Amino acid sequence: MEETVVVAFGNRVKKTDMIGSVSSINPSELKVPASNLTAALQGKIAGMISYQRSGEPGADNADFFVRGVGSFGVNQQPLILLDNIEVEIDDLARIPWDDLESFSVLKDASASAVYGARAANGVIIVTTKRGKEGPARVNIRAEQRLSAPTQNLEIADPVTFMKMHRRRF
Repeated sequence: MEETVVVAFGNRVKKTDMIGSVSSINPSELKVPASNLTAALQGKIAGMISYQRSGEPGADNADFFVRGVGSFGVNQQPLILLDNIEVEIDDLARIPWDDLESFSVLKDASASAVYGARAANGVIIVTTKRGKEGPARVNIRAEQRLSAPTQNLEIADPVTFMKMHRRRF
């Protein structure tokens, strides 16, 4: 079976017939210990710069530069389409990797010809899985994470700290 790529408006074409720069990633490659989907993309797509500004809970989404750091215009974010609906990075970040069917990035100027000026900095196209005809299936995934300090510090109260400080000198 030949590899296919999702392009404008959810259309699929053979990768050999594709004109333009498109990178696709298998959603199973995004199964990494990361805080969210945007952080899992770091280093996975050639030419796409992805970095986290903060590890603070709720502010841990990665920022993207699809066409380089010197991208055009004030808004340097790429156009993100989730099932052909424009979404923000926050919406993309909260999708579990196992709900994804395909993940493609349009990186060249031909994306602007299809999606307009908003796509000047690239387009990220995400397609989620659809229901299938047949008997019902239930999939269960359980995850557990443990976080513990590497060293427990003994902290002195202010009076003890002053006494120890005086002994030092």
